[in-house]
Amino acid sequence: MRSPNLVPGLYFPSMAEAIARRLLAGLTPPPETVEPACDATEIAEATAALGEDAVRWAIALGRTAFDAVLREIRAEHPPEFYLRLSRAIERSAVDLLRLLAGATAEFTLNPDQLAVVGSAARDELPFENTVHGLRIIQRSWTRTFLDLAETHRPARERIPVLRAVTEVVTSFFDQTVDAVVSEYLAERQRLLAQRRGDQRHLVSVILAGQHADPAAARTLLGVDLARHHLAFLVWLDDSSNEHLTAQSPERPPEQSGGQGYLEQVAQDVARALGCGDPFVAGLDGGALPAWASRPRPFTDADTAAVRALEPAGVRIALGQPEPGAVGFRRSHLAAQDARRIAKWTPTARVVVYAEVALVALLGNDLERVRWFVGEQLGPLAGDAPATAELRRTLLTFFDLGGSLVKTAAALHVHRNTVVYRLQRVERILGRRPAERPLETHAALRLAALGRENPQS
Repeated sequence: MRSPNLVPGLYFPSMAEAIARRLLAGLTPPPETVEPACDATEIAEATAALGEDAVRWAIALGRTAFDAVLREIRAEHPPEFYLRLSRAIERSAVDLLRLLAGATAEFTLNPDQLAVVGSAARDELPFENTVHGLRIIQRSWTRTFLDLAETHRPARERIPVLRAVTEVVTSFFDQTVDAVVSEYLAERQRLLAQRRGDQRHLVSVILAGQHADPAAARTLLGVDLARHHLAFLVWLDDSSNEHLTAQSPERPPEQSGGQGYLEQVAQDVARALGCGDPFVAGLDGGALPAWASRPRPFTDADTAAVRALEPAGVRIALGQPEPGAVGFRRSHLAAQDARRIAKWTPTARVVVYAEVALVALLGNDLERVRWFVGEQLGPLAGDAPATAELRRTLLTFFDLGGSLVKTAAALHVHRNTVVYRLQRVERILGRRPAERPLETHAALRLAALGRENPQS
């Protein structure tokens, strides 16, 4: 039974090898036969090194420890798990006897221990359970070896035997626990990295408009594609980036607490929308993409709930709510468009795609946007405050369906004031706005966004 998991230099340092051999030679296996968990080749190899009685004693020791672990830690596992666990414990028992006999080697976990730890990591069982199991075995074996040392003959060798047994068993299990914890955490990291890669691939498939397996989406993303989806992007505004960078100048904001904050905001948005945990993708261009999903459609009330959040230092771009896998994709693309327009509106904390859809469609090229605004509005595109007031009046008039009464109420002015302003607009434009309503309305929208960001 070849095994590398032995501890160098920790074999009875104060006891002669002859004493160790006598201790092992005195091991008496139980009268009843205990079937080994390891295969015949491993048993034969261990027998050649330690002797038949010692190996049979180790097999019984391993079985006793295996039963003790099962009594204290109750969990449902497939038969293969228990087979590997029994082999892992039996191998450890033989390895411990090898240590007592003076064997040394680089410490590693045996293959069955690695398999058990890997299974625990994949099933997301707390590694504390595995460590607890090891400590159960340690207590059992320590008592057994101390009992052996107390009855060792001759009596003058008992003190060095007790000291050596304590040192060897303690060191053996300490290194085993350290290795188990390290392997568990490493396996969890590997699994998480693999899951993130699988998630990225599945999201890219959906966003590319390709078919995605609904079951895979539920498993990997926690998303039921048949539901209604509202995608959104959250990102730190410029002042937050500067603040975080000042705190941790050696790291970008997303690595110095920014991403964790954005993820918390995404959770808050999902709760405001009456949804469970959102699916959150990795940072993309400084923004965190997320999706909230639920069985019923989203409404304007949901948009208002998100606006009411006002998280400090964060901006939010809401996509267009849509159902199904197609909606999962379209809502995200809409959120991206809303974020692009958000750059023109630095004062808006929440930008909603439905409110900027036309501008997003027209405003892909900033230079051409300026041309279009100038061509459609002429002198009405000027920077003077009075001219801006005329544009706001005309835009409100268009938004409210050409109602003078509603426009006056929205602007808190008299109806005659609205009429006067619209007459001035006609003189400046040199035409009636109704002659090209779509172009004029779009130009006013683009101008309004551009004026909120003088550098655009």
